[in-house]
Amino acid sequence: MKFNINMNNKIIIAKRNTAKIKKFEEKEWKLANIERYGRVRIARKKSYKLVSNDKNGDILGIIDLLIDNNIAYITNLIFSSKHRRKGVGKDLIQSVEKIAKKNNYTKITFETEENWTAPKFYKKMNYKITGKHKNHYFGTSCLIFTKFL
Repeated sequence: MKFNINMNNKIIIAKRNTAKIKKFEEKEWKLANIERYGRVRIARKKSYKLVSNDKNGDILGIIDLLIDNNIAYITNLIFSSKHRRKGVGKDLIQSVEKIAKKNNYTKITFETEENWTAPKFYKKMNYKITGKHKNHYFGTSCLIFTKFL
């Protein structure tokens, strides 16, 4: 897909991150960081997959966490339907908070569907609604939750 904004430039949607794009970003971000910070800023990206198991080793729940420059993004939280309301979600969220505090991350953020029971749970865990996506997953509304640490 191409967009012609003016006669001199064209905008395309890149379907993948090519070597040319990577080289451009690396060069220009390096220059921008030196101009802004006086040095090259090193991006701190990490990811974690936390798994809750019972004493038999069966998986009760999983939470995926992406860290990007001191912000923790919960990208996935799922747990067994048999173990709802038994503390699995709370244990996983508290484990994320422990990691975030230990590493001096500034906030934890994620999104969930507005019509699920999850928003009540997150409010109890002291997360605040900081935004809303309309017509998101399968046309539903999703809430963005954030906790500043």
